[in-house]
Amino acid sequence: MAVAVLSPSCAGGAAQGSLAEGAFSVDSLLNVAEFRVGDTLAVRGVVRHTCRKGGLRCYVSDKDGENKLRINAPEGQSFSDELIGSEIACRAVLCENRVMAHEVDSALAALESVEPVGGEVDHCESSRNDLSAKKAYMELKGQDYYSEFFADALEYEVVGQ
Repeated sequence: MAVAVLSPSCAGGAAQGSLAEGAFSVDSLLNVAEFRVGDTLAVRGVVRHTCRKGGLRCYVSDKDGENKLRINAPEGQSFSDELIGSEIACRAVLCENRVMAHEVDSALAALESVEPVGGEVDHCESSRNDLSAKKAYMELKGQDYYSEFFADALEYEVVGQ
């Protein structure tokens, strides 16, 4: 596994190709994520969304957009909306958040008691579907938790610039 080390720039960018070379794609990283938690590694993907609250995180995926990975911005930096649609590569620490089965069950029960108002019907249905998928995954795997993987970026660059 090759990980390039760079000195950060003020815009978050760096010399072309230095982080992208040998970087995991989002799909390939998610296939081995449970074995790489805590590792510093390189990952690349297309920015699909940036956080509206200061750009402190973005979501990247491979070109097909099926699987997404949340990336938290490097300390003191942010992801601008201008990155949406661009491919970035970053050096990051892979992290895991475990959502426990009892938390999913409690959230599903709470959604059952919600009286939808206005546009909340779609939001509640979307949340219910997401939670039900997590519950089905846990049952399939025989686990009492669902892993949500994300990355804390140390630095990033726009690929090809």
